[in-house]
Formats: sequence, C-alpha cells, structure tokens
Amino acid sequence: MELVNVYLTVDEVGSRSAVVAHADLGLGRVPQPPEGVVIHELNLDEYYAGIIDDATEPDACRLKLGPRLPESMALARVTGFPVTASPFRSQPVADIATALRSDMAKN
Repeated sequence: MELVNVYLTVDEVGSRSAVVAHADLGLGRVPQPPEGVVIHELNLDEYYAGIIDDATEPDACRLKLGPRLPESMALARVTGFPVTASPFRSQPVADIATALRSDMAKN
C-alpha cells in the first residue's frame, strides 16, 4: 500500500471525495483503479484510508476518503510493519487479589 500526500479542501474532506491529477498523487506512475492507498491530507495533517476509484479524465482520478487513521496505523499500513501495542504490565492474579484484600481491609 502506498502513501499519497495531497492538499484537499474542507469541502473535499467533508464529501469524502476529490478529483486529483495523477501527477499530484506522487506515485510516479498511473494508478490502477480500484487501488487502496493511505491518504495524508497535508492541510489538516490527518491520515485516511483511501481508494483511487476511477479515471475521471485522462490525467486525473477520483480519490475516495475512507475512515481517519491514527498516524501509527497509517504508517503501519504503508510500511507493512504492525503497530506496536501500548506497553502493559503483567501481574499475577494472586498478587492482585492480595492487593485488593489489603485495600478493602483499610476501608
């Protein structure tokens, strides 16, 4: 999956669709609809799942915006590396139960 950096208007983001010239996609090639991409909207600095849908003109295509993505998820889609899970602390159940009993005894 490739990253597409584009400037979109507020209306285009609101309608979840924009007509974009092939050169503005920055792919270095003519896209092959329907092609999944990650859209980085540069005005808002937000990421969206997207689809290059169809050719509206010989040198332009319709870009459809899907759901907004957190930056880490967007970059994971582009690089193919999974999103790192937030760190968590593991603790034995017996220790948790002991701590709860201790807290209840104080109250």
